[in-house]
Amino acid sequence: MKLKGVKIERCESLMSKLWGFMFSLSRKKAKVFVFKEERNVGVHMLFVFMSLFVVWLDSRKRVVDFRLMLPFFSYYSERAKYIVEIPYSRKNAKIFRKLKKGMKIEF
Repeated sequence: MKLKGVKIERCESLMSKLWGFMFSLSRKKAKVFVFKEERNVGVHMLFVFMSLFVVWLDSRKRVVDFRLMLPFFSYYSERAKYIVEIPYSRKNAKIFRKLKKGMKIEF
C-alpha cells in the first residue's frame, strides 16, 4: 500500500524524534520516524493537540500494529523500526481503514 496524497517528513535525528507533533498545530504532513534497528518504541500524546493515526512498521516496512491516538491521553508501545504518524482527517481515515497487520507500506 502506498500512502497516496500524504506528504511525508522523515525524522531521523534524535531531536526530531523527541519533538514529533508536540506543540504543533500543523496537519499538512505525516511524520516517519526512522530507527537504526527494530526495537520497542513507545508513542505518547502528551502536549499533542490533535488526534493521530500511528502505524508501527518492522524492518521490511510491514504493519506490526496501528492505532488512532487521542490528544494528551494516549500511550502505546510496540516493536518497530519505523513509525508513521498521520494527522487525523477524513481523507487520512480512508487510508487508515484499509490497513491490516502484515501489509507492506511504501513511502
